[in-house]
Amino acid sequence: LEDLNEEDKKIAEKLFENIDSRGYLRDWTAVRDQIAEQLQVKKFAVERVLPVEEAAIICSIRARK
Repeated sequence: LEDLNEEDKKIAEKLFENIDSRGYLRDWTAVRDQIAEQLQVKKFAVERVLPVEEAAIICSIRARK
């Protein structure tokens, strides 16, 4: 996540906040739209950050094992 610009970091934080207790995003379309509206960014920007956030979560889980 260190290589992300400030906008992408904010998006990644919002994505992380929307992960449920099972480790899943609830309704992806609704989450994407909500984040785009809250941060006043394009939906594509949120979609672009999702794979980065997923990789960070996987690394975090592996580090705990």
